[in-house]
Amino acid sequence: MAVRCFTTTQKVAYAVGFVISIASIPLIIGLPMLYYLARAYFRKKDQCRLLEDQAKLIASH
Repeated sequence: MAVRCFTTTQKVAYAVGFVISIASIPLIIGLPMLYYLARAYFRKKDQCRLLEDQAKLIASH
């Protein structure tokens, strides 16, 4: 059984957030917004990878 990292709602929210932050780069607020959104996304992705590894270890025993 696979670990689900992101729900469909979260995927859509991240996609919309990235589009809005990229579109607002000329307004100066886009860069920090893009930075924090990307940081949150990759942090969540790393947590998911750890959960997948833990699930594999548990399943192997």
